[in-house]
Amino acid sequence: MKTALGSIGLGRDKRLELAVGTSEISAEEIERRKKTLIDRRKEPLFSDPLPEIDAARRAEIERDFRAGGGLISTYAMRTKTHPVEATRDLMAAGMLAEDDPIAKASMENTRYRVAADGTLPDGVPTQPEEHQMTSLAAFDKDISDHKKGMPALAQNREAVGVMMATRKRLSETKEQEAPSGMLAPSYERAARAVQAQWEAGGRQDNAARMDATDLMRKAMVDSSAYVHTEKVLEARASQRLNPIQAAAMRLAGARKPARPRNTEAVEL
Repeated sequence: MKTALGSIGLGRDKRLELAVGTSEISAEEIERRKKTLIDRRKEPLFSDPLPEIDAARRAEIERDFRAGGGLISTYAMRTKTHPVEATRDLMAAGMLAEDDPIAKASMENTRYRVAADGTLPDGVPTQPEEHQMTSLAAFDKDISDHKKGMPALAQNREAVGVMMATRKRLSETKEQEAPSGMLAPSYERAARAVQAQWEAGGRQDNAARMDATDLMRKAMVDSSAYVHTEKVLEARASQRLNPIQAAAMRLAGARKPARPRNTEAVEL
């Protein structure tokens, strides 16, 4: 399913419609998704105590974090980790402050929200067939809607500059569209620029806080979709091994080959 995501200013119900399409879903599929939701709730909550990590794991996290430009969304996509777990790992490794207000506000419990049709998390199809795509036209509308609905963003030159630079790179691609996950780092950079504005003002500008949180949430939702789709595609690719290959690999004690990780194409 190839879909261009609309603006986060459209409202949650509309975003879900754009993300999953308008086709009807069977009662059996809804029940299956609800069971998936229950299974996911067995995993750590963002508010749970941070994991304990050793020096080797800390070094590994730092390496991937710095290689991805010091962004949560890029780290999550490089390591194929849900942004909630990615943030918790980064905090445990000392790469992010444990009391980071924008990261916490944008992600606390967002993983477990479920739409009426059982879609999770945050509008991500349970079994996506391919990456959700954002077209240049959709991104242009997103920028326009953000400027109208986010006063702090509209007045922040750095944040607007980040969005316009991404818009230029998107316009220069052959198809003039890209997986939404590749745009996530731009939203995160814009969020951090607005957050800096909020911090500089003594955390008194509520509009700046809200805009930074909404931009960060958009980045996390898009990177979550990217990670989710990559995992589904990787699982399908590993299932395509023929019986002889699978038997040979079992005898050799080898793992099924993973799909190559494209670490260069996680940010447009």
